[in-house]
Amino acid sequence: MTEADITAVMGDESELRMDETFDAAGEGDFATLDRSLSRLWAAGNSPVGVLRQAMTHFQKLLLVKAETEAGQNLEGAIRKLRPPLHFARADSFRAQVSRWTVARLEEALTHLYEAEALSKTTAVPAEAACARALFSVAALANAGRR
Repeated sequence: MTEADITAVMGDESELRMDETFDAAGEGDFATLDRSLSRLWAAGNSPVGVLRQAMTHFQKLLLVKAETEAGQNLEGAIRKLRPPLHFARADSFRAQVSRWTVARLEEALTHLYEAEALSKTTAVPAEAACARALFSVAALANAGRR
């Protein structure tokens, strides 16, 4: 068996690692976020790619939150997501929707957008800008618990 055979069978774990990262940020779990980011960097993931995927995650949260505030039930709003939410992430995603407000989700997205711009236009290391933004997002998630 070759390395290519093993990779073909195992598939790409980077998407799963990214999901773990975004769920940790969305739940305010600093320890898991730190470990997950370390794994992403060790696997060679692009910080800008991570930021863009994070934006997609938080845009989905914002969409579902806005729809639930407009009267749509949570499950119906989640079913509208495309691509559909993976079943293994459903409980975490539901918890995140209930934790966040629309205003804080918009603030989280601002942190992520600014980190991408910082990564592209300054000498700040992209990994540092990405990590800082995601830890700021995790802090916002915890602000909702108080």
